[in-house]
Amino acid sequence: MYSVSFKDRLNKFNNYVVIIYAMLFIASSTIVAKFCGAWIERLEVVIGIAILGLYLINIFTDKKIALKNVLLENIIAIVYLCFRAYTLYKLHLDYSTLRTIFFETVYLLCISRYILGNVENMKCLFKYLIGTNLILNIANLVMFFALNQVPGLYKSAVKYTFLNTDTNYIYSALYPNPNTMGIMTTFSILCAFILYRKTETYSLVYRAIYLVISLISIYISGCRAAEIALLVTLLAYIIIKLLHINKLKLIVGLCLISSIIFVAGISGYISSQYDRDIMYISETEIKLDNLSTGRYMIWKSGYFAHREKLLSGVGSLHNEIKQRDGYVVNHFKENHTDLGEHNRLKLGPHNGYIGMIWCTGVVGALLFFLALLQKIKRAKSLENGNWYLTVIFIFIVNLFETMFIISRFFLVLYLFLILAMDDDSETYAEGSSIENPENIADSDSIKKSIECTQEV
Repeated sequence: MYSVSFKDRLNKFNNYVVIIYAMLFIASSTIVAKFCGAWIERLEVVIGIAILGLYLINIFTDKKIALKNVLLENIIAIVYLCFRAYTLYKLHLDYSTLRTIFFETVYLLCISRYILGNVENMKCLFKYLIGTNLILNIANLVMFFALNQVPGLYKSAVKYTFLNTDTNYIYSALYPNPNTMGIMTTFSILCAFILYRKTETYSLVYRAIYLVISLISIYISGCRAAEIALLVTLLAYIIIKLLHINKLKLIVGLCLISSIIFVAGISGYISSQYDRDIMYISETEIKLDNLSTGRYMIWKSGYFAHREKLLSGVGSLHNEIKQRDGYVVNHFKENHTDLGEHNRLKLGPHNGYIGMIWCTGVVGALLFFLALLQKIKRAKSLENGNWYLTVIFIFIVNLFETMFIISRFFLVLYLFLILAMDDDSETYAEGSSIENPENIADSDSIKKSIECTQEV
């Protein structure tokens, strides 16, 4: 049994490491990535290794933790990772696949109550996201309206931001792309709604200003994925409140299952078109492509390219894009087709569910979805408050963007952070009661966090 002082130091170190990890993922989705993107990626790996080490230290040094229970809690995730290790072996230890599996291990195993249960104040991670997003949105709006008014600003913006004269990035110069701006802003609105519930006049005024700025930012970003996901999330919130539904985990699970069924239907329809040329597109497909803003043809080209590897997958997102691109280019050359249409097919899967199937195979994707459902079932953070709204939002956005582990997008990390807010979930849910705080926290640092979080 280790000393109290060692345990307290370990708790604080857990706190710092997780916060730094979250900050890195946020930074990679902002203007910071333009100047030090490569360093951020390296640091994500280093901090990920630190989290893995802390997880093992917590598991093997705390006598209260039974290794048998840890294995049972993560049995599906462990089977999934074993399957991914087999895929890695079949791909001759491909580096991009190894890197992907490493992040999968951190998310599925290490981001857990054994790490987050010791974090002093989880809310700071969400407040950091909200604050960063608000500052960038204000700066972005000022820049947008000042570009044609301030001499030399446009050239400087092209040089030092993501502004590109050939795209609509003019509306989101401080983000890698408009979709990132829209998604981060919408997710931040939901987090702010959950965390800030005071009714004082000054608080209401600040929140109104924040909401106006955020909604304008979402509108100019033109991110349909964020807009649709926000509408679905609000609809779910209204229905749950009107019908007084208490089984929030069931709602979240049904949202995930419904999304998977929807994707299965799309994949089945694409499969029925396999006997035709990849660029042949029926009237129905034209409608689907228009409704999905060009995503349908990406999904279709991916199915054609990876059809022979649907069981085990291609290993990683890097391999998926590379192999799909090669397949399409060869097809265009063989049929003497203009490569102009090929450009839009070089993007990522733009659907996290389909992306999981292509990268991990049907077997891997099913295991991953089962592991995710198991985490939803165990997540006490979904029993109280409104954190379920953020998870529903992520699942809906994932229908249009690649938001699961294969992506390493900041939203993926926050999904697992929310699901892992387990033992101390009462401290993150506004308005919930804590009957026995002493049973939740066994150290002074955690007890202080309970008092701190109840003040908001």
